[in-house]
Amino acid sequence: MRVKQRQMLRRTTVGWLVALIMFFPVFWMALAAFKTELEAIAWPPLFFFRPTLENFAEMQERVDYLDHARNSIIVAFGSTALALLLAIPAAYSMAFFPTKRTRGTLLWILRTNSCRRSACWFRSI
Repeated sequence: MRVKQRQMLRRTTVGWLVALIMFFPVFWMALAAFKTELEAIAWPPLFFFRPTLENFAEMQERVDYLDHARNSIIVAFGSTALALLLAIPAAYSMAFFPTKRTRGTLLWILRTNSCRRSACWFRSI
């Protein structure tokens, strides 16, 4: 029982370290958003600073952010609509008009989905 607890503690510690290492760039980028331009590129890096929102106002002046956001929304809805346009008839035909290849296709879909999910699990560290 003692060995299992030690292994669990080691796995948990390694998991937290990996998560912190992966999250740090996102945290640093979010921190830089609230710094002035000089503070963001200062060396050595500033950990304590007075936060400001002037970067966001300047971004709105320089770039038409809403235009880019609208383009992203159009692409997202368009690709979703296209995927549904292809997937719904395919699913209907597989469900109500199966052929000799339907079972193999469905098993292939199931197998690729489960392989992708199981590849994300790190069971042995």
